[in-house]
Amino acid sequence: MDIPWGWGGYAAFLDICEIEVDRSDSKGFVMLTFDTTPFPSTPTKWTYRAIYRVGDSRVGQWSKPVSVTVGGIAGAQSAQANNTIKLGQRAPV
Repeated sequence: MDIPWGWGGYAAFLDICEIEVDRSDSKGFVMLTFDTTPFPSTPTKWTYRAIYRVGDSRVGQWSKPVSVTVGGIAGAQSAQANNTIKLGQRAPV
């Protein structure tokens, strides 16, 4: 899944990805987490899943995985032409 967005001229300073969620509860998007994992230099598939917790214990079953492509200098250069980047991808300087 590619998620297009612009980096607003801050390409040289990007080092964290803020992830928000819209839970269809009329609150709109709210902050979910910050990911400070270094972005890979080649396109890489990152897969996410979720599970409920009670205290320190997992309960229920894991969600179905959702994958996104992150990273990649070549992808960033081609994306620069249309001002989009992939989720978690460093924008070109």
